[in-house]
Amino acid sequence: MSVTETTAKFPVYDVVILGAGYAGLMAALRLRKKRGQLRVALVNASDQFLERVRLQESIVAPVEPRIRSISAFLAGTNIEFLCGEVISMDADQRRVRIVSRGLELEIMFDEAIYALGSHVDVDSVPGAAEHAYRLEAAEGPRSPAALRTRLRENAGRPIRVVTVGGAETAIEVAGEIKTAWPNLEVTMVTRSRCGEFKGARVESAVCAALARLGVKMIDRETVAEVRSAVVYEKPTSLVKCDYVWKRTDRWINFPWSSLPPVVPGVLDA
Repeated sequence: MSVTETTAKFPVYDVVILGAGYAGLMAALRLRKKRGQLRVALVNASDQFLERVRLQESIVAPVEPRIRSISAFLAGTNIEFLCGEVISMDADQRRVRIVSRGLELEIMFDEAIYALGSHVDVDSVPGAAEHAYRLEAAEGPRSPAALRTRLRENAGRPIRVVTVGGAETAIEVAGEIKTAWPNLEVTMVTRSRCGEFKGARVESAVCAALARLGVKMIDRETVAEVRSAVVYEKPTSLVKCDYVWKRTDRWINFPWSSLPPVVPGVLDA
């Protein structure tokens, strides 16, 4: 029997948890442990648990999920798993609308926990959606699995990889790629300084380790545009080929470019 009650046609829960990542799943399990009589709904777009902190490992090799099915994991508990995408939430009416298998479902709650997490923003930087790989669970031409295939197929070529960001995930991405394919050229671009998120000692240790691997670091630069398969840094203008430009007028050539080279110093306004 379902743990839900209904008001009119809407299922009602004591607590609705939106998102079944680390925070959402842990909240559900703690509610089960401490308040086992509560009616709890856990809503997530996928039935497979996403270990986000291990996504960078999947660039090198497939990562076996430790929880293949959230619904199976929660079977027999007071937690009802709803596999669907949240499309709206009305806090005043205490209602949530989700889409599951093409059908819309509306549920009601007394309390809600919002734990949907984050997604990689590919819309604010022109070209990122079309050309940049990102660490997300989705399959497709810009997924970690797609990048892994491309790196394996081109391991013998002078491929250059640019990672954007200088915090934990970007550092692990650069380190994973450079360790697995030492002949590739890996460059990190960050708006601040690589590794500065935990203080000077951590920053120094991180930068030293990356330097030993041969990872190049470009600090205090902001990515403005992505073309083909590379990153552009252009604070005031655009370059129409696969180069990275810095204020030092240093150019980085990307050999897989299908566009003609640009002469250093000649910029398009």
